[in-house]
Amino acid sequence: MPRQFVFLVLIAFSPHVSALRISGGALGRASNSTDKHKHKHNHNHKHSPRVVVQQDPHRTGGPEALVQLMLAFQDIGAQPFYIGSVNNRTHHTYPELRIEGRDISVDELRPDDIVIVPESKWCFEFNEGWRPYIWLLANKNKGPDSCRRISHNHFLANKIGTETLTPYITPSIVTHAKLTTGLELDGRFNDFEKLLTLKKDIVLIDDDAGVPARIPSDAGSALMETGESFKNKLISELQRSYSNIQVVQISSFAGNGTLKTMEARSGSDPSGIIVQDISRKKLLELMTQAKVVVDTCMVGSERMPLEAALHGAVAITDFCGTGSDDIDFPTSRGHKVNGRSNIFHAIVKAVRDYPTEVMDEGQVALRKRYGSDIGRASLAKEAQQFLHAIAARTVAQ
Repeated sequence: MPRQFVFLVLIAFSPHVSALRISGGALGRASNSTDKHKHKHNHNHKHSPRVVVQQDPHRTGGPEALVQLMLAFQDIGAQPFYIGSVNNRTHHTYPELRIEGRDISVDELRPDDIVIVPESKWCFEFNEGWRPYIWLLANKNKGPDSCRRISHNHFLANKIGTETLTPYITPSIVTHAKLTTGLELDGRFNDFEKLLTLKKDIVLIDDDAGVPARIPSDAGSALMETGESFKNKLISELQRSYSNIQVVQISSFAGNGTLKTMEARSGSDPSGIIVQDISRKKLLELMTQAKVVVDTCMVGSERMPLEAALHGAVAITDFCGTGSDDIDFPTSRGHKVNGRSNIFHAIVKAVRDYPTEVMDEGQVALRKRYGSDIGRASLAKEAQQFLHAIAARTVAQ
């Protein structure tokens, strides 16, 4: 998902008016210019700063988020540039994004460029002449060093005190949830009886749930167990105690960083009945059928549990990582618990009492947040606030 954006910001201030100018167009007004050579910089004349976003479609936690960010700056009238290569599959998801003539090389960067890179890039990799903003699309590379950070959710922003640019669920996935389950803007469903007919006793568990964290064991917070042990024991207990419950592990790792695949487990392995090489279409069908989705010690706003929740799966997590933040994950206390035993009982209750559990106010709030409140318009607004904050700091200096 990572994509390079280049946004250069210049501020002209009077005592009463502040204006932020961005190369390629004025803030709030899209530029009509499509001349590639006008965008390719001429170092012999005075210029406004640009915003540049680096694309890294494989190693970062959010290749698609980088494309969304470029589109957000475009939406507010900036004409972002990028470094690297834009993933074709991801770009096709956002055909409105104009990238022709917007690519530049690292050698073409100027000292006053505002450069945004994903968390897969480290501050020491860049020349002393400029320092990028590192967008934390995963819970790593938080510093401290001489580079500024940008968070992708409230949990990280609150933890390290940075500005936030919040990526959103792929619009086509939100649309799929609306068409199949009747998801409404308020997080409810327009045909609840139809939703119930779609559901089976399927529990989805993120394959990296709790990994590599050490999670408090049932014996008390002083005793810890690895995330892998936590997950495997939980699955084993579910399979042993409830033969009607089908447990499916979902891996979020794939070649382009955006698609999900399934891991095959069979025989005596207690990890559940799982299918190999599932397509995006089949995965969405599985999410539509699932009653519960589980992820623990989330390192960020994990896509899989959020996508499943939009399709009517009851989301269950713990107080580790992003799950501890009531803004990012506003589920009720019955669906946010620590300890394997408590999570086990929360899963069983959600499967048994699904009609009540899925309409819990916390689940409704979660679906409203990621199915309606956070989207293309909200990211554009945050991008505008981000540029104004830079402008204010520049003037203060």
